[in-house]
Amino acid sequence: MDIRLSIMKVLDEMGIYTTDINLKEDIDLTKYIADSIMFISFVVDLEEKLKIEIPDELLQVKNIVSLNGFANSIELLIK
Repeated sequence: MDIRLSIMKVLDEMGIYTTDINLKEDIDLTKYIADSIMFISFVVDLEEKLKIEIPDELLQVKNIVSLNGFANSIELLIK
C-alpha cells in the first residue's frame, strides 16, 4: 500500500487539491492543513482509509511536517 498516495487522496477528498504536486518530492503538510479542525478531520479520514488508529505521539506537529516522514511513520505502524 502506498501510504503517500493515501495521504494525498485524503487531502484531495478534503478539498485540498494536491494534483499539481510531484509525488516523488517531499512537501510540508502544514502548508496544506490550515488549522486544528482541518488537522483532526485529516487524521480521522486517514485512519478510516487505512483502517488503523494513529497513536497520539505521532500526531505532534513535528511528526506531521514532512509528507515523507509522516508516511514512513505510518508504514512502520502498519508493519
